Amino acid sequence: MRRVTVAATASICIAGLFGGCRTESHTEAPTVTAAGGCVAVPNEGAALAWLPKTVPLPQGTYPASDEATSSTIHVGVLVVPLSYTDALKFILAEFPKAGLQMGPGESEHGEAENTFLDGTKAGQFKLRNVYCDTSKSELTLRYGDTVEGLPELGSDNSTSTTAAVN
Repeated sequence: MRRVTVAATASICIAGLFGGCRTESHTEAPTVTAAGGCVAVPNEGAALAWLPKTVPLPQGTYPASDEATSSTIHVGVLVVPLSYTDALKFILAEFPKAGLQMGPGESEHGEAENTFLDGTKAGQFKLRNVYCDTSKSELTLRYGDTVEGLPELGSDNSTSTTAAVN
């Protein structure tokens, strides 16, 4: 199968999560198959020293990249060794068990997002089904010191991420 390398530029607005909107750019070079548009599973990257042990992750999860944006807001991409559905079920079951307060979430086919509180820290996850190897999922975690502007926890929208696995 012919592989094509594409450069993707991401622009992230973190207004709802960390109380201010700013644009950040980074360039990645994922390998995409010409036929399916899926991404090859990345190799393991450096450990995410900022990622606390209070955020539960499935056994075998590894960091693919650290896209830290500042000393107080961190962004990392991880490879989860579970299918999208199983990874989402894990997150929705294990984050609350670990004491993380889940915010309102949203999902669409192959992608789910939610926010969470970890004591005085705030976080957000985006889980995507993008890899050619569908037994693995991409998990982007944002984690920071500030909770200003975090969407209200316990709102009626908090079940929408759950609906993605049912």
